[in-house]
Amino acid sequence: MVGDRPDNLPEKQTPHGGFWQDDLLKPLYNEAVAGPLNALRTVANPVVHAITGNDLERAPVLAVNEETTLSPAWFVQKVAGGVGSLIPYLAAARVTGGVLRNFGAAAGLDSVAAKLATSERFALVSGAGAYDFLRDDNPNGTSLRERVGNSLGGASAFYVFGVGNALTAEAGLSAKIVGRAATGALGAEAQNVISAGVGRGQLPTVKDLSDAAISGGAMNLILPFAQEKITAGADRLNVWRGRGIPAQRYIMNNDLAGRTDGLKEALDKAPFARIQTEGVASGKNTIMFDPSRQIELATSKAISDGKTGDQVGEAAKDATAEHLRTQLLNKALQNSDHTPAGTLTNDQIVTAMAEKRIVIEPAPDVRDFYENGLDVKLGTRFMKLPKGEHTDFSNPSAAKDALKRWASQGREMDYANGITLAPGEHALGFTDKTVTLNRVPPRNPDGTMPNWTGAPVMGEINQKSSNARNFMPNHEAAPALNNNSTAHQVVLEISNNSDNVVTLRPGMPFGSIAFHELGAFPAETERYKMGSVKGQNSLAGHDGVHSSLAYYPVDSAATAPTPTASLGSRMWKSLSLFDDHRSALNGPPMEPVSKPSVNFSLDYSSMTPWEQLRLRPDLQDNYARALQLKLAVANSLTDSDILKAAAPELLVPKGS
Repeated sequence: MVGDRPDNLPEKQTPHGGFWQDDLLKPLYNEAVAGPLNALRTVANPVVHAITGNDLERAPVLAVNEETTLSPAWFVQKVAGGVGSLIPYLAAARVTGGVLRNFGAAAGLDSVAAKLATSERFALVSGAGAYDFLRDDNPNGTSLRERVGNSLGGASAFYVFGVGNALTAEAGLSAKIVGRAATGALGAEAQNVISAGVGRGQLPTVKDLSDAAISGGAMNLILPFAQEKITAGADRLNVWRGRGIPAQRYIMNNDLAGRTDGLKEALDKAPFARIQTEGVASGKNTIMFDPSRQIELATSKAISDGKTGDQVGEAAKDATAEHLRTQLLNKALQNSDHTPAGTLTNDQIVTAMAEKRIVIEPAPDVRDFYENGLDVKLGTRFMKLPKGEHTDFSNPSAAKDALKRWASQGREMDYANGITLAPGEHALGFTDKTVTLNRVPPRNPDGTMPNWTGAPVMGEINQKSSNARNFMPNHEAAPALNNNSTAHQVVLEISNNSDNVVTLRPGMPFGSIAFHELGAFPAETERYKMGSVKGQNSLAGHDGVHSSLAYYPVDSAATAPTPTASLGSRMWKSLSLFDDHRSALNGPPMEPVSKPSVNFSLDYSSMTPWEQLRLRPDLQDNYARALQLKLAVANSLTDSDILKAAAPELLVPKGS
């Protein structure tokens, strides 16, 4: 930088050429041309000398007229020199930043080292230090001590520039101009003091400091603008080459920072990622990024929600940030050479639970695990499905209304002692645990993010072989637990396809879950964005907006009762005549009971004894005995006799 050279530095004497040549062009040439050429000579000369035995010629440093301090010509000289210095310093920053980024990516740096390797400010500071170390303005040779002093001085100047410019970044125009000029003057004077003190063991003169202050102030006024334009040009070149823009700069340029939780952490996992938005991507760390589909969905939803103008634009940016987070996580996973595990083993399931890729509440017992999955146990909630009703399930609204109607009729109850199903009966059974399959790492209570060692997972409900042999299928029609399910209490579709009466008890294993690792992090869809509310799922319609009417949380503190009978332990003799008595067993179709859906209570007083026997949770063991008698004795006993034997309290006249 002008003002930090030794006083006895020889310069090439040239004829006076007037104001423009002496006060403007010569200082500009010395800093923008001669200085960089002599710095390159420092690198190239040893090679040339080893090959040819000759030294490269030094680029001449032109003599500049000594103008009176604070005169207009003096100001022009110092400003020209300061502006000329920007060219080699910014070029050095670009080269140094590229070297640091490429080395960091190749070496797989992370944490603090990766942040330094990708920091534009660090590239500017280290580039200035490298350039000033190589600079050789003295034809008699620059000593190592002088080079070290120059390097430390240049790095300190640009460190001061970076800090000061960051502090004034949000200031008004006039305050920004004054602040940048003052920062430039301070940084240049710091450079002079350190360079002279370390390199030559002396302090700079007052004239040296005043010269440096003007040059530094002019340099720093232009520095942010020049840096922005050079960076933009380099980005356009990199996009044309297919290398893309550094992800950190893409986030800042497009106002995406802080728009989605976890974006910063995703960038930390892929610090050397680059974003290519057009053409073809090339390079290990380049992401071909096209958020148009996510923007379209987010924009449409914002408009449908009544948002306009800037609100729609903000929604588009939020969607872009969310999609970028997913892509960064995928790039980090790809660069880690991770191979999807396929179906998880028991140890891998435990690891996924520790990382919160899988969240099961309450936590399963160690005895629930087997080699490649874990048992699914029944909870206390069941919904008995009606017979003979006609519902158009091709209409999502009608399907949801049917569930609501069945729930309001009291068919979903808490069967703490178990539930009995006659042949041909169907029920929905709810597991004793909820399952969450996270799409991206969730934030811990302490604010940190878990470090995932694999991709997200999906689940698959499988029936146990003991159930299958007894013709009791469960979850056959919808076995998948999709990724991004949140606090999902698994609903089992249970059918008694056997010819026997069976009783199911809370806490008994009734299926198993296998978990499969996905090939990558999936992009978020509007369906799950709207429906992933803790404690909600959708049994009908799948619009993901309304909570399922069949959802009830299981008290995690409660201990499920020990099963008193397993599915295969109570096999009753079946008769082919059973179908003839099915209507008698079920009784006539129930009329809808006018009760609020949120109440889920039932007025049993309006029901026949058989209806009460079938639906009342406290009479399920009585129902099992009645069915057993019905099957065993066929038509030998009347319904009244069976009721008298199985549930005599139901035959007590009302009002007695």
